Amino acid sequence: PVVANGGVEAPEDVAACLSATEADGVMSSEAALENPAIFEGVGASRAGQLALAREYVELARRHPPRCSSVVKAHLFKLLYMALQAHHGLRVRLGSASSFAAACDVA
Repeated sequence: PVVANGGVEAPEDVAACLSATEADGVMSSEAALENPAIFEGVGASRAGQLALAREYVELARRHPPRCSSVVKAHLFKLLYMALQAHHGLRVRLGSASSFAAACDVA
């Protein structure tokens, strides 16, 4: 199988990439972290990102990672749109020094 990569930022980019490249699949990193529902054809929205971030936090609380910085990094991606609009929230997440403090932002 051939997997295409690059420039996939929205659900419509998936179809365009597959059409242009005739690849068997599409790989995405940043966009999939910001919007895990991208391959379901769902566009990113603040409400959607917040719901996914809260679901992620619940999973992280049930299955804590070895390093709390992983949670913080993922929350920065999942909450990207909200953090652009709410600078105080971005500062709070950036200064979170513990697993609990990072989770409290979501």
